[in-house]
Amino acid sequence: MRFAPGKYDKVILFFFAVFSIGLFFNWVFEEQFDEKVWHSNPSRRYKMADDIIDDEIFIGKSKQDIIEVLGEPVDPLQSEKDILNYKIGTPPSFRELKREELIIVFENNVANEVFRVRMED
Repeated sequence: MRFAPGKYDKVILFFFAVFSIGLFFNWVFEEQFDEKVWHSNPSRRYKMADDIIDDEIFIGKSKQDIIEVLGEPVDPLQSEKDILNYKIGTPPSFRELKREELIIVFENNVANEVFRVRMED
């Protein structure tokens, strides 16, 4: 017995293929966190921010461990509190350009939240 795909099967297969190709290109072009690039090209940090957040790279790490990897934060006075913030550049946009910062929040000297914010100039 031979399987002959119907009209709906072809539509579902088409959308599945488009979805799979989209995921593949997103994975290929998303920049993974690289400590060397973080230090050598600060204006491209925004490309690595999603990887840092999604993969929870720094969750559970101490403040000192993170500073050793990422370097000194933007506001040293904030680092005395339970927050570290790092400039991550300005992602391209069709609207107004706003710089972004990566915020790392600590509880008992352990990172428990990482997110990005757009800064008003």
